[in-house]
Amino acid sequence: MLSAWAVPLAFVAMAHIMYISCTVLFLCSCFGVAMRRKADLPSKPCQCCGRPFRWRRKWARCWAEVRYCSDRCRREARRLSRRQDGA
Repeated sequence: MLSAWAVPLAFVAMAHIMYISCTVLFLCSCFGVAMRRKADLPSKPCQCCGRPFRWRRKWARCWAEVRYCSDRCRREARRLSRRQDGA
């Protein structure tokens, strides 16, 4: 059973999130910062699994050197190359 405060608190939280997002959009439009959709970011296929992955901010300086979509794919590719070198 929901308490008497559950619905009003959820409403307040939702209103606060909407206020913050509207403020961010307003400030970005005032200062000329373009919002980017994920679909607009560059992508490339992972060399291990072949799935496409998109640009991330942490890869901004080394995007040309990024080859794998995740640490798991990087470890798997390393494991496979070691196996081939040893065989």
